[in-house]
Amino acid sequence: MYTEPQGEVNHFTYDAATKKVVLNGTGLIGPGLRHVEFAKSRCSVDKTTMNETYMECTLVQEPTCGDHVPYLTSRLGLVNNSASLTPETITCLVDSVDPTTQLNLLGQDNLTISGTFFPYNLVTSTVSINFTDAANTECIPQWSNSSELVCLTQPFDMSEAGDFIGMSIIINGQVVTNTLSLQLMTDTKSGVSIEPPSASPVLKTKINITLEDAFPYTLAREDFTVNATNISNPTYFRQMNVVGVDEANKRLTVMFGGAWSGDY
Repeated sequence: MYTEPQGEVNHFTYDAATKKVVLNGTGLIGPGLRHVEFAKSRCSVDKTTMNETYMECTLVQEPTCGDHVPYLTSRLGLVNNSASLTPETITCLVDSVDPTTQLNLLGQDNLTISGTFFPYNLVTSTVSINFTDAANTECIPQWSNSSELVCLTQPFDMSEAGDFIGMSIIINGQVVTNTLSLQLMTDTKSGVSIEPPSASPVLKTKINITLEDAFPYTLAREDFTVNATNISNPTYFRQMNVVGVDEANKRLTVMFGGAWSGDY
């Protein structure tokens, strides 16, 4: 059975200082208002302002960058938006990235990009991050909140060893201006073995990772971060705590806490 849409939003304003959204329209609460969303955030309605043609609501978290219009959902479904609504542009700002040096040519570095108005939920936003090297190497988004966005580097061309590269970031169709500069390693250092080679998807397991004998740095637990990244779906990963190091044997011990079944 088809239900005829009810009501229409024909105008809105957004105040960035107060995070308040004001909506004008017709039949805004007639079929029973469920919730309001704007800029990927729920908007808490001030019930004292509600009537058929007007209401105010306040975002419950920071907005996410992009071009946005409000969405009202009633008991009967989504309330119409007028075709004449002009989207409000929320602009992301990028302040820094960490680390900026010694990026592994083999990839698998977690980069933390700091800024404002990043997505809270990567599932409901589109995020594309690439480097400005010749191959436009991808950095796969891993998780995000309003002020930090973490991505996982992919392998670079070995001919780019030591090069300086920038980043291209697009969030919800918005090209995010930045002046980030990062440098690749001049060579690579490898892990040579992992024991055990398999683990239970539901049980905690200690895993030993042995590095090459020629690894030139003294091992310190706090210097390492370790992820188990799903090979077929690199957006799915599990962080593993480094619980010990063995300098004499160039070995890290990490704790695997379980994950989806698959190859990592």
